[in-house]
Amino acid sequence: MTRNQLVKSIVEETGYDKEMVANVLESFEYKVMDAIATEDTLQFAFGKFWGETKDPYKITGFYSTFEKIRALEGWSQAKLGYPHFKFSKQALICLKVRPREYFEQPENRYTSLARKFRKDLNIPEIAEYKDLPEEKIEELCKQADVEKHGEISSSRARFLRRHNNWNKKRDAARDEIKAKILIDEDLQKQRDNGVAEEDLVVRPIEEIKADKEKEWIAINEQFKKDNADWLREREERYKKHYYKVQEREAQKTAEREERFSQLRKENLGEDYLDELDDDYEDLN
Repeated sequence: MTRNQLVKSIVEETGYDKEMVANVLESFEYKVMDAIATEDTLQFAFGKFWGETKDPYKITGFYSTFEKIRALEGWSQAKLGYPHFKFSKQALICLKVRPREYFEQPENRYTSLARKFRKDLNIPEIAEYKDLPEEKIEELCKQADVEKHGEISSSRARFLRRHNNWNKKRDAARDEIKAKILIDEDLQKQRDNGVAEEDLVVRPIEEIKADKEKEWIAINEQFKKDNADWLREREERYKKHYYKVQEREAQKTAEREERFSQLRKENLGEDYLDELDDDYEDLN
């Protein structure tokens, strides 16, 4: 049941009285939130948390064990069936939306978005796709996307093609610039080590990136050794703060539920509430 269907059913029950609709929606906030969380376009996404950094020593505390640190931001592209963000381990411990449960539902299990989620998090592929070739899997994912979201209009398809082609060109140009910078740095390092100009070697970009990654790992390990006590204290402080926030949120939720319960009884009455609950269950 989507948010619009819930509002429509309440409007029909209340006789299009705007003030009464507002009171009902406020008193049934938990059902409104449930409708928002389960409608086709999810309202949350897994985006960047502090961004991706090349300085491992900046990643400390509760998140220091994650290679790529990401958390919630907004599922703006999820309705298209293929988002422009990368899922990560942080998605699995999200308190607002549970993507693993969402993508295990039959209507979401076979879509491109679900396959990307499993691929990004190294979750085993479902049995239906396990032994099929890549082309066949993509075809089945497209069919599932069409069944869930409907056919994409021709104008929308043209826009997506142009958008994807532009993204590919932009990424290729960006990678070319980054590769040139890394090669220049590697050549300068060879000069600093005493290599003559005629003996300089332009190494493959893959080797240069592998060496850079080893340097970053070494910096991170050395920083952890030199600042072990400070890191431990910082993590303990964060955990204390995290638990305090959780307790405060739980207390606010309990107070809100008690207030809404009282509001429902005062404004609507027990008999009307029972009828509305029955209608809500029938719609589901």
